[in-house]
Parts: sequence; C-alpha cells; structure tokens
Amino acid sequence: MKNFLKKVYAGWMAFAKVLGIINSTILLSVLYFVIFPWIAVPRKFFHKEIKLPKWWPFSSPSATEKNYSHQF
Repeated sequence: MKNFLKKVYAGWMAFAKVLGIINSTILLSVLYFVIFPWIAVPRKFFHKEIKLPKWWPFSSPSATEKNYSHQF
C-alpha cells in the first residue's frame, strides 16, 4: 500500500508541476498583453514622467587615496 501511495503522490506532483507552468504562463501573458498596455498608453499619450522624490541628495566624495583605502 505504501509503494502505491508513493506512486500516486509522484504522479500528482508531476501533474501539479505541469499545471503550474501552464497557469503561470497564462497569467503572465495576460498581465503583459492586457494590463501593461492600459498603463503604458495613457503615459505615452500624456507624456508624463513619474518623478521619484530624491530623499538623499547625491554628493560625490572627493576622490582621494584616503577615501579609497578606508571604504568601510
């Protein structure tokens, strides 16, 4: 009985893996071809860029040997 259940389990897991691959392919395809255009078309039409806030202003440190030898 134990060997039979192991074979059933292995078959079920193989079926689940195939089904998961099919489902993920379908869901990602729908996302890419249906959802993303609804976001991209208005952005391209209105030419608006999303400006991210700059939380930390970037200032490059002076390039000295001291800064490079003690980085951490």
